Amino acid sequence: MKVEDKFLSNVLLIDVAALNREAASMRRSMSWGLKRELHRLDMVRWLTCLALDSDVLDFGPDIQVILVFEHPDTQILVAEQPDFIQMDGLSFCAPKVGEFTISCVHPAGMTDVKSLFFELLHLVLDSKQVKNVAIVPSEEVFGQSVKEELDQIVREQGNRIAEKACLFSIYPSEKKEAYRQRIVTLSWAHVFGITPNDVK
Repeated sequence: MKVEDKFLSNVLLIDVAALNREAASMRRSMSWGLKRELHRLDMVRWLTCLALDSDVLDFGPDIQVILVFEHPDTQILVAEQPDFIQMDGLSFCAPKVGEFTISCVHPAGMTDVKSLFFELLHLVLDSKQVKNVAIVPSEEVFGQSVKEELDQIVREQGNRIAEKACLFSIYPSEKKEAYRQRIVTLSWAHVFGITPNDVK
């Protein structure tokens, strides 16, 4: 397990299981419903969309992507680039958005992937360098536990945490929270090539 000593001003904390489970399931079901093969997930395009959805332009051009996964041989099966997690330490630039630096971490037998995700969540939220955190958990894996943990952190630490946190989920929340909430399926749909006419 390798965790950066210093984080950048924007962090995208992503559970790869959300892509291999929920995103893949969405692509399969929509391909079947629309009777056409949808695009696979272009990771560069999707990360750019995710960053914009998390209001990254308000917090500066330095963006750190942290991909959390269970096994060192994990692939992102729904992606055009299934071996994208091999890009650990590399970076790419998105015009008018910023520079994305990739960090890929797994438990390496020291803990389990859920504990690692929660550890990283606390680290990035506590970091003074971090101004904006996009959080993308797998709801199949975590259920509501990430939201409950974030709620607890905000109750204990207040606006300092709430102002930097942006939680992405599959469905809209029925309750307004102090932190930002976004729907992750919108960015997936865009990159899969689903148009507004497809969902009328």
